[in-house]
Amino acid sequence: MVQLAKNEMLVKKLVLFALLFVVARVNAAPQWCVGTLDLVWIDIHGNVFTRPSWRNDHIRICNLKGSDGVTDTVTCSSWYSQVAQAVKDNRQTTIQYSDIPSCATIPTYGNAPVPYYVMIHR
Repeated sequence: MVQLAKNEMLVKKLVLFALLFVVARVNAAPQWCVGTLDLVWIDIHGNVFTRPSWRNDHIRICNLKGSDGVTDTVTCSSWYSQVAQAVKDNRQTTIQYSDIPSCATIPTYGNAPVPYYVMIHR
């Protein structure tokens, strides 16, 4: 009887863990953030920031020195060029993130995740 109760408790814990895992994954997913970029700037540490219309606050895109741990200097330099051109020409962009809850709630400044890609529209 005691062994049966222990097994039931273990099964209940596993089911609860599985449900929590699924719920956590539902809240974050790939997002394609589409809009214009209001400005672009680089801080003393090489972080590239912009203010997209879909967030209306400053977010970091990458780090020109490669210190964000995700992008290399070539990719970040290319993204900076794209972002600067998009700001200059007021062009639409798509910035894709692999795993965020929504574009409107992405963390700001250096807390923003590094995007998967940056695209400029015609």
